[in-house]
Amino acid sequence: MNNTSQAIIRAVSACAIFFAVVAVCEPVRSRSSAVSVEKVCDGALPEGIGKVLAARFPDWVIQSSTTLSPSAEQRWTSEKPAACPGIAKGLLESNSTSSVAVLIVRAVNHDSGAKLLIFQGANGGYSADFKVLEDTQTGANNLFIRTVPTHRFFDKKAVERFGVRAPEAVLFFDAGKDEYETDIYFWNGSTFRHEPVDY
Repeated sequence: MNNTSQAIIRAVSACAIFFAVVAVCEPVRSRSSAVSVEKVCDGALPEGIGKVLAARFPDWVIQSSTTLSPSAEQRWTSEKPAACPGIAKGLLESNSTSSVAVLIVRAVNHDSGAKLLIFQGANGGYSADFKVLEDTQTGANNLFIRTVPTHRFFDKKAVERFGVRAPEAVLFFDAGKDEYETDIYFWNGSTFRHEPVDY
C-alpha cells in the first residue's frame, strides 16, 4: 500500500471517529440543557405549588423553552424574558396579595394538552386550591404566558367597562407557525375574564 492510500485511510478513519463522537455527545448536551431549563422553571415556582402540581398532575410539566415549538420559542425569546414561559407571578387578584399563574403541558407529546392554572396567595404562601382558566387539547407547545400591568391595555374608561380590579394580568400567547393570537386574563373582582388584545 503506497503512502497516498495510507493517508486517505487515516483521513477517512479520523472523520468517522469525529462524527461518532459528535453523535454520542450531542444528545448528552441537549439533555443537560433541558435539565437546566427545567430547574430554572422549577426554581421560580413556590414550593407549595410545586407539591400540588406533582400530586394532581404527575404526567404534566411546566411549559419551558424546551417544550415550546420553534415559532413559539422564537416569539418568547423576542420578549427578552426574565422568567419561565410557563410561570407568571404578580398582583393578579388584588393590590396587595401575589398570585401565580402556571401553564402546564403534557410531559409526553407536549403539543397534545395544556392547562392554565391560577394559585391565589394565602397566609404568606399560596392556596392549594386553583382555578383552571384554560384547558386545550391541541397546539399546546405554541403557548406561553407572562405578567403585564393592566394599565398597558386598559385606560380609565376600559377599566370601568370591563371591571378590571387588579393592577396586573396574565398575557396568554398562542405563537404557532401559521397563526398568532394574544389574550389577556384579568380579574374583575369575582372571576377571571379574558379578551383578545393587539400585542
